[in-house]
Amino acid sequence: STSTSSSTSSSTSTSTSTSTSSSSSSSTSTSTSTSTSVTLPATLDLLIFLDIRFSTFYFYLARAGLDQVLSDESNLYTVFAPFNDAFLGVTMPSNLGDLRTLMRYHIAEGEYLEQDLAMLNSTKLMTLRGFGVGVEEKDGAVFIDDVAIAVADLMAQNGVAHAVGSLLVPPVSTTTTTTTTTTLPPTVLDAITEDFEFDSFVFLMAAADLVDYLTMDQVTLLVPDNNAFAQIPEEVIFDLLLNDDELRRIMLYHVIPNESLTEAAIAASTQLTTAIGATIQVQTLGGVVFLEAATIVQADIVAQNGYAQVIDNVLLPPDVSTSTTTTTTT
Repeated sequence: STSTSSSTSSSTSTSTSTSTSSSSSSSTSTSTSTSTSVTLPATLDLLIFLDIRFSTFYFYLARAGLDQVLSDESNLYTVFAPFNDAFLGVTMPSNLGDLRTLMRYHIAEGEYLEQDLAMLNSTKLMTLRGFGVGVEEKDGAVFIDDVAIAVADLMAQNGVAHAVGSLLVPPVSTTTTTTTTTTLPPTVLDAITEDFEFDSFVFLMAAADLVDYLTMDQVTLLVPDNNAFAQIPEEVIFDLLLNDDELRRIMLYHVIPNESLTEAAIAASTQLTTAIGATIQVQTLGGVVFLEAATIVQADIVAQNGYAQVIDNVLLPPDVSTSTTTTTTT
């Protein structure tokens, strides 16, 4: 009888201990969850900027303008971030285009944790450069182009970064300059689709069924970059997609048909005649070329059939500016 009582008491003690342990575990779990949500950086550019181990990577990332990409909270990205030591003894490209090519090879669209990458074993993960990095799992470690991930799953609210010990080099980086100077893209469409910064322009040209204008024999495009379109309220873009005629007029206002114009040729002009017949006034001040409310911010993207000039604002034909403003305010 005494033994039974002792056993019962022991069982009660064990139950209490288990309950306490469970409560403690629950408390720990809650504390960890709260801490993670509070300290998680808002964006990947901030995560990399705040980590001194990646200060050199961030410098070149910002110089190439890709910090703006990683500050986009509406998309998810995966970044392979080399430590500072990875840049020792490396001669980085002085040409901005080549630098962008190199840095974009370190960024993939979508969020891939280390366990997700391990599942992609022996495949390629497409980067913003347009080339895939090789992914391979060996002995429990994940390698990107034969470079091991040193620190995995550095989380931000818009994606994840993985630290690597070496710079990742695109497979054609050593011949990029030669290829560019000897073989031009066949059309301006091919030239601008090489850069994700012009995705909005290409999408809207396609939505307006105007892609043929990008492949005509001679053409000059005035291409607002994605940031320019981001300044337009989403509801206005949505309305334009529902109004074929107005969308076509706005997009054709960015097309100069039958002419292949460099920035210098545009600067020497006083006006440009667009594909809708309306003209754009040209003015040059202090070496900067103004096209009405826009300026040329990247000049002379060349193809066999013409040029693209990148501008920082979307141009509106005179006859649609009022309706667009009205749409915006209402």
